[in-house]
Amino acid sequence: MIAVTRLVNNMIFANMDLFKTWMQQAKDNAKELSRIGVNSARTFEQTSRDTAATTTIGGGVDNTSTTFGNMKVT
Repeated sequence: MIAVTRLVNNMIFANMDLFKTWMQQAKDNAKELSRIGVNSARTFEQTSRDTAATTTIGGGVDNTSTTFGNMKVT
């Protein structure tokens, strides 16, 4: 009976350790996905600002050129 109790205890603790490891991995993955989302939003925001700053509409001003990064396209 003692051997069975030890075996069950060992199985329970092994499963607890496995669950802890799995939860840590899930937490790390959630942080990484959040970081990717934030970086994508920042990139989109910066691109929108750059486009808005380099594009002029009306007023007789030439508005046919757009800047992508450091490259100007006419």
